Amino acid sequence: IGPFFAILKRKEPAIQNRLFALLCASSFVGIPYLYQAFNRADIPHIAQATLPVFPAAIAVTCFFWNNLHRRFLAVISITIFSLVSLIFWLPNEPVIRFARMRFHNPSSISTISIDGKKFEVLKVQADVLSAVSNAINTCHVGSDEFLAAPHFPGVYAYLNAKAPFWETYYLFARHPDFQQEHIHAIAKTRLILLAPNATVDGLERLKLKNTYGLLLQDIQKRYVELGTDELPSIFKLYGLPADCL
Repeated sequence: IGPFFAILKRKEPAIQNRLFALLCASSFVGIPYLYQAFNRADIPHIAQATLPVFPAAIAVTCFFWNNLHRRFLAVISITIFSLVSLIFWLPNEPVIRFARMRFHNPSSISTISIDGKKFEVLKVQADVLSAVSNAINTCHVGSDEFLAAPHFPGVYAYLNAKAPFWETYYLFARHPDFQQEHIHAIAKTRLILLAPNATVDGLERLKLKNTYGLLLQDIQKRYVELGTDELPSIFKLYGLPADCL
């Protein structure tokens, strides 16, 4: 950003000021996505959170291009940026990823309907959504009587359900007092979708027993596992003993 402070003194202030404004706007829009770099720094997540980089790259390139002595920098920067985008960013965008999966392994993808529109999702995800939806209909579970953990809050949106607690990602170890608040919040929860050994990063310390041990103990104490052949092996459905048995 530093070089752009100098553009205010150039002979074409209107154009340069617009470039500076574009760079600043892109930087501010990108701030909320910084957590991807520090928290979920894997290619698929970053690929979906880097769109603000593109207008910023255009602003930088135009700045160098407007300076005859620095046009070579514009050519170098746009070449490097284009190569990085083609090699790392584009292949990990959802539309490209699903096109590749559809070509190499069509059985790994399923189609689901949301509000009358068709969407392609991983077959594993479609199986989970189908199993949970069937259990909710069978057990007559209300929209505020369902819990999903540790990291698939999209189920709430799919079911038009409301999470019992404000936190919908169970990624880090929480204090016992915090877990007790959560336990209190699920007092009337009747159906729970759980993947106790699943972690985003595959780390043992991030499994639910190590991050929300008290919450997991409460669920296993008060609820019973519901048998279903629809769910992938890492998922479990829990219900109250008086329900769905």
